[in-house]
Amino acid sequence: MKDLETAILNWFKENNPELENVISRLSIRRREETESGSFTYFIGGRLEDPMENISIYNVAGPYISSPELQGGAMTVLGISDGEIVFLEIMALDDNGNSNSIEKFELKERF
Repeated sequence: MKDLETAILNWFKENNPELENVISRLSIRRREETESGSFTYFIGGRLEDPMENISIYNVAGPYISSPELQGGAMTVLGISDGEIVFLEIMALDDNGNSNSIEKFELKERF
């Protein structure tokens, strides 16, 4: 896993204790790069106690501050049918792409 992905998933574990065991079991299925970021798709992310009556939802993650991205980037953990499906990382302006971030700091807010 890339350093940025690992840091973001660790942030989710620290801020959502109910996801800690699940995130530790994730394996990468595939990556998809977009013009402004990426999706990392996972396998092995079955939640131990999925939310009833909600089939699809997203959990907002940390803001990424980086000298390589003027506007920073947002993160989202996608959950569908009781399983963590993807991590999305998306630059917040048109002047960068989150796929090449090497120096970064994760923050709670924009």
